[in-house]
Amino acid sequence: MYSITPVLAAAIPDKAGSLCDILELLNGDGINLDYAYAFTGRRANSAYIILRVDQPDKAAALLAEAGVHLVSQDELNEL
Repeated sequence: MYSITPVLAAAIPDKAGSLCDILELLNGDGINLDYAYAFTGRRANSAYIILRVDQPDKAAALLAEAGVHLVSQDELNEL
């Protein structure tokens, strides 16, 4: 048995505080984080986060409005 859970993927700078900036943005708009995974890719100075939030559509709009690049499945496959 399995289930598919909607998550968001975002590219962020690979520097201290980048994840905190994202979490503060979500928290400021009342979006709760269930869990997150972070990793680096082949591109220098770039990191990626996978976020499971309680309001994915609202979070996606908020992150996009803030200039955060949301990563598609195809982009993740190329990493």
